[in-house]
Amino acid sequence: RDGAVLCFMPGWEEIVASHEALVNHPDVLDRSSKLEVHCLHSAVPTSQQQQVFLPPSAGHRKVVLATNIAETSITIDDCVFVVDCGRAKRMTYDPTTQISSLETGWAAKSNVKQRT
Repeated sequence: RDGAVLCFMPGWEEIVASHEALVNHPDVLDRSSKLEVHCLHSAVPTSQQQQVFLPPSAGHRKVVLATNIAETSITIDDCVFVVDCGRAKRMTYDPTTQISSLETGWAAKSNVKQRT
């Protein structure tokens, strides 16, 4: 089936690792697979983010690696598959240390439902 694959990742580190695996280690895939891998994260320049809305080159499949930024704020019209690791990062606050930090945990059921 033709169309894009949208993969939900918890954060930038996971996006970079997945991008590296897909682009630099094509031996993990069928050698005939031709992928155009795009990253969708707030750290990516807007001009690069816009590429997720363009159709892939002939004979290629578009793969979009994204955080929860892709849950509600965008629509990828040619998306036919969604891969969700079920994890998300959320800000937590420790009142004892008075420090906020990002922690990875399971995505809320409502978030997972929104992603499909």
